[in-house]
Amino acid sequence: MSNHFRVRFIPLLPLLYTSFVVASYLFSFCFIPPSASAGVGRVAYPFLRFPASARQAVLGGAFSAISDDVSALLTNPASVGGLKDGEMSLMHLLSWENTAYSVLTGSIPLASGFNLSWHGVNMNFGKLDSEAELSDGSYNSNFAGRASTYTASAIGVGAGLGIRLAPGVLAGFQGRFVNQSLDSGGAGQSTGMEGDAGLLFDMGFFALGASVLHIGTVNGTSGDSGGASPMVIQGGGALRLGLANPKDFTLAFGAAKYVELDALMISGGAELQIAKAVALRGGYSATGQSNELGSGLYLGGGIELTLGSYLYHLDYAFSGNSSGAGNQFAPRHFMSMRVTFLP
Repeated sequence: MSNHFRVRFIPLLPLLYTSFVVASYLFSFCFIPPSASAGVGRVAYPFLRFPASARQAVLGGAFSAISDDVSALLTNPASVGGLKDGEMSLMHLLSWENTAYSVLTGSIPLASGFNLSWHGVNMNFGKLDSEAELSDGSYNSNFAGRASTYTASAIGVGAGLGIRLAPGVLAGFQGRFVNQSLDSGGAGQSTGMEGDAGLLFDMGFFALGASVLHIGTVNGTSGDSGGASPMVIQGGGALRLGLANPKDFTLAFGAAKYVELDALMISGGAELQIAKAVALRGGYSATGQSNELGSGLYLGGGIELTLGSYLYHLDYAFSGNSSGAGNQFAPRHFMSMRVTFLP
């Protein structure tokens, strides 16, 4: 990695994060409802199932066959092997009250055929009311001298490697440390180490990808067993067609098996590039076995803008789904920014 790349890369990170936090807060005042009820999942880290970018939110599990977007590494770590330049992506999502969800992904080319990747995921639930059910069936928010509110949060940080085994043949793997704290008083905490692995075959006009995510163990502390890691086995394909320009229309499809939930999700989506600067997207995800997974129609779009040696991708997605614990963010407004560092 050249010194020129390093100097340009590091100062941009705080600028990106600050801009998106401010934009997300302003956006939430207009579109996010003041409150919502959150469902309780049966796996330890349900926040890891949420999308890493607005583009991924629309295409769903079909994103496992995409190799031109660094945010795809959380769907298929092999996707990083297809990137020719350094990239970084940030999504900051605000939901009910003080709840916020942030994802940062990045990749740097190393030696020929090798790309180093990293990622960070943070879920902050803000302050929650602390209550206990009394013998008469009523609830008391001040019990045993405990504060009436507490905070809950979850984080995941990791790094990996994308490898170009041969032209059009990509492989990748990554490891992750995860910590979940459901009570600032010390209860309901769990930590875990997990990994992802994937393969991707890109033939230009058609691509196939498959991955296994969240392989690992969870260790509970302070009376919490930790639960099962949210293991996912998924695969997908992408067909690139030429309408007005070569490969300006993409049809994507995918399926994901959520092992611990015993649920199967089917996803499909389409992306149309207009003049190589504007993208229109639509997708649909469906599942019948679990109400803990978000399903329904997603719509969105994006724009590309080149400024100097940076290529900016600004993306937005919307889903009006309102049922099921997996739809905790309904109606969902996803905003993400991706930056490609041009040579």
